[in-house]
Amino acid sequence: MEFSKYVDTFTDAYLKSEWRDSWADAKRQLELHVIPHLRGQALPEIEKADLARVIRRLSDRPALARNTHATLRKLFAWAVDQGDLVSSPIPAAPPGVKARKRVLSPDEIVALWQASFELARPMGQFVRLLVTTLQRRGEVAGLPWAELNSLKKVWMLDGERAKNEDDHLVPLNPLAVAVLAEMANATGHEAKRWPRKGLVFSTTGATPISGFSKVKKQLDREMLPILQDMADKRADALGDERELVLLRPWRFHDIRRTGTTQMQALGVPIEVTEKVINHKSGETAGIRGVYNLHAYTDEKRDALEAWGAYLEKLIARASAPNVIALAKGRA
Repeated sequence: MEFSKYVDTFTDAYLKSEWRDSWADAKRQLELHVIPHLRGQALPEIEKADLARVIRRLSDRPALARNTHATLRKLFAWAVDQGDLVSSPIPAAPPGVKARKRVLSPDEIVALWQASFELARPMGQFVRLLVTTLQRRGEVAGLPWAELNSLKKVWMLDGERAKNEDDHLVPLNPLAVAVLAEMANATGHEAKRWPRKGLVFSTTGATPISGFSKVKKQLDREMLPILQDMADKRADALGDERELVLLRPWRFHDIRRTGTTQMQALGVPIEVTEKVINHKSGETAGIRGVYNLHAYTDEKRDALEAWGAYLEKLIARASAPNVIALAKGRA
């Protein structure tokens, strides 16, 4: 099948159902930046070099290059699953595009946490669960209560919703439990007995939350004065001159990198941090490949507990009056 026609097939059969919040943007990226260069080519004729050239043209817009690469990677993986291709020709990483390295500072983490309390429910709770679990934005936004176990304090992410299509167990630290208990209470349930039906985060009762760019803009507005206040108090305490604070651009995905970076500082092995965020790396064959079939459940719980304890210390140090009472999470 010719590539542009295959994009239509992929959109109707996969994107519209699996990427419900972003399928239109994904298709638009393909229409604007890929189809003009691959139009007329049959899907099996497309080679890695063809796709590398497409992505390289977007190297001056790194975010767009990464998003387009991600959409193409899913298209070709889907084509392999359907039997339309033997293997995917997409490069493993966007060629010519530097990997993002943005990590939120401790002050920025505190400001983000405090700013989330200025968002209307359920957006504030969504942001806090994003921070405490380090899972992907779409996976948290579309979280159904059925994936959660309040007694075992775990979240079993269904592989059909995961980016890499693998089932994923997420141990819930006290801060995450507190957020979910708050959402359960909002639906009239006890903190210890969470609902079994419906979505955790929804404004309609039937569909996941969306409008993340609007949420991000509000967070930026709320974070800046918090950061300025912290910087002013620090300068005053040291007898230094106050300086204007700027908030460097950041994205929701940077929260994951921030958490895993801090886990490294806390001594968590890299293979455990990758398991925590359900990230597939270059796992080798043989003994190590077999060993990595282990789910790392205990190790993941220890890592997320350490991350949660780090967050608690930051939050307590800031003495924010509107922070969730941690005792609720342990009740």
